[in-house]
Amino acid sequence: MFYRSRLRNNSLFKPNRYYFFGRKGYEQLLEMAPDAFADKTKIVFSNALNNTDREAKIINGNIAEEVNKIVNSDGKNIWLFEGVNLTTTMIKLNHVDELIIAVHPLILGDVCLFLKKLIFKKKLKLTDTKTYSTGLVQLFYEIQK
Repeated sequence: MFYRSRLRNNSLFKPNRYYFFGRKGYEQLLEMAPDAFADKTKIVFSNALNNTDREAKIINGNIAEEVNKIVNSDGKNIWLFEGVNLTTTMIKLNHVDELIIAVHPLILGDVCLFLKKLIFKKKLKLTDTKTYSTGLVQLFYEIQK
């Protein structure tokens, strides 16, 4: 399963300006597609990284404060790619408007967590689905506020 999250101020029809990554997701991106999102602002949330050899801003301080600055700065779209801890934190901070979950027709031997244990409940509303010839199914959920 793969998921992406749209943060506040998003519209399906506006271009994405910022891309948020957890450290592991960003390191995988650099390994698999180092030039991906070259024209976008990449922001990596990590307590382990201090700098990168690519153009990305590292945030390792007060996540809530830093994200609020970005979200309120210019109203551009923000996409959150993977990152169990980061996604869980963004949901807790009420910054996630939409979850896009992709179910792949593949069984892996090692299971990765989708979200850390949440101590609260969030209602989701299914807003769209897409099925592809490969068997991939995308589920679009709006997080109810």
